Amino acid sequence: MSVTDRIASRLNKDPIISESQNESLARMVRNIREVRYEAGEQIYSKGEAAEYLYLILEGTIKLDAGSGKAITSTDRFGEEAATDVPFYLSDAVAETEIFVHLIPRSPSLRGLIDHNSDLSAKFYFALLAKDFGKAEIEETLAPTGEKAANKGTWFELVGWSLTILTPMLVLYFGEDLGLDKESKTFLAIFGAAVSMWVFELVKEFLPALFAILLILILGLAPTDVVLSGFSSSGFFMAMSILGLGTVIVLSGLSFRFLLWLLRYLCIWMGLPSNICGQIIRY
Repeated sequence: MSVTDRIASRLNKDPIISESQNESLARMVRNIREVRYEAGEQIYSKGEAAEYLYLILEGTIKLDAGSGKAITSTDRFGEEAATDVPFYLSDAVAETEIFVHLIPRSPSLRGLIDHNSDLSAKFYFALLAKDFGKAEIEETLAPTGEKAANKGTWFELVGWSLTILTPMLVLYFGEDLGLDKESKTFLAIFGAAVSMWVFELVKEFLPALFAILLILILGLAPTDVVLSGFSSSGFFMAMSILGLGTVIVLSGLSFRFLLWLLRYLCIWMGLPSNICGQIIRY
């Protein structure tokens, strides 16, 4: 079995990483290295910058946080690199001869989490399960959580304020702008829907449904005109194309095709193999 096949097989066996999209896994493979450590060799020290997540192929690792509590693992270690914790919370020493796959924090793990946002919490739970550095993890997460909460609160406050005030202003000043009753009402609905969509106050499809329902209820346009777009062949063709595109992207087929195309373009253009490898890598 080739190194690439071993890496792909190991990624699919990991209970957290295997939940990722196929395209995300395909992008990771080219940045992963296979490394061997001797028994007793120190892999990293507590407080060292967390740059790699380690997936064990063979052997046993011993993790010691220096508090008199040590654990062994035959699966995965170095989860700090997959979280916002900037340093390792324990010493890692190979208890036996060990073969591991090194996954770098950047770009592999960052790219993986960007495309699979729920994985970050799972890596945190995996790290907490080892019972190392709970205080350090909480200290790292606290400022981030407070900042995100404050940002979300102000962002939503501004959004809902505009959603409420925009229709009121349009209805109040509409006559001064020369708008008739129907035009004022439509513009008020449109303004509220745009505010909800721009500030992401609700799910993306709800502002459009909100606008359509109000237009129908208030009788601003005939029903067949309002709903005409949903009965056209163009609508169903667009939905079919979007569905097919989603399947191609999530399955990793588009990424595989690009790699195949790049490979043969390099051969056709006569580029040196090292240049082609660097292009594919990045």
